[in-house]
Amino acid sequence: MRTIIVSLLAVLLCNVAIAAEVDKEEKAAQKVAADYFEAVTKAEVAKANSLATVPFSLDGKKTLTKKEEVEAMHKEIADRKGARELPEYKVALTEKGIVLDKEVFPAYRTFRISLKYNGRDVKIDIFVKKGKDPKVIGFAD
Repeated sequence: MRTIIVSLLAVLLCNVAIAAEVDKEEKAAQKVAADYFEAVTKAEVAKANSLATVPFSLDGKKTLTKKEEVEAMHKEIADRKGARELPEYKVALTEKGIVLDKEVFPAYRTFRISLKYNGRDVKIDIFVKKGKDPKVIGFAD
């Protein structure tokens, strides 16, 4: 009986440790999503580049496969839109929105940035690769 209780306690503790690790990775990924949103909004191209990796999805319609393409895209956004004032926003894990091709993007989390812009609700989804080194692998707006 004692062996069963000890075994069950060991399993429970392992599950708690795994859940804590997943929660830690999710928080790190959420921070990467928020930092990326802020870098793109503020036209901080080098910072946006450091937070992203390839393959990189644009609205789930186009996939960039070279880091240089992602860097050029960030520069083009900065040149076109310039540095903008950072709006008040919220970021949260979501299961809504588009689903990326699982063969190209097998493991990722979607974080939804919600904000008001010119009086209307805006939602931007940022896709972050799962794992110990989370990187942005795309966005949809």
